[in-house]
Amino acid sequence: MHSRTDTVLKPVSYYEFIAVLENVRVKVIVKQVDGGEKFFWSIIPYWKIDSVNSRRLLHSGDPESD
Repeated sequence: MHSRTDTVLKPVSYYEFIAVLENVRVKVIVKQVDGGEKFFWSIIPYWKIDSVNSRRLLHSGDPESD
């Protein structure tokens, strides 16, 4: 109306899943906007910084050794 746009805010839900793929743990994020379809949003590898040489280390699928 009169060249004006309005922004409508809707509730958003995020779902987090943890998976082990080829001995690497990853976090998969799925997004759902206000009762609509769920869709893939992001994939995040689990990693930490090695204190000895300051390099990235990916966590394996074995929580005891990580």
